[in-house]
Amino acid sequence: MMFYVIGWVAVGAYAGRVAGAKGRNPVRWLLLGAFFGPLATMAACFMPPALAAQKANPAPARRICPHCSNELSPTARMCRWCKRLV
Repeated sequence: MMFYVIGWVAVGAYAGRVAGAKGRNPVRWLLLGAFFGPLATMAACFMPPALAAQKANPAPARRICPHCSNELSPTARMCRWCKRLV
């Protein structure tokens, strides 16, 4: 009996890992895999990647402070090194 429980949890963990690699919520798929077993694992294997995972999200461009030439975040209003407004 305990072997079956461990087996279903292992199948759920695999479904969560596959879904997480495709940009989906791995905890939700772990629970689905634990309840539905191989069916949820097959669904996780055959589903397409999430749209957010398909897009390459480049890091926001950094800015340069005109006063001290240090790197700033794109939304910074004040330089954290020279304390001047940018």
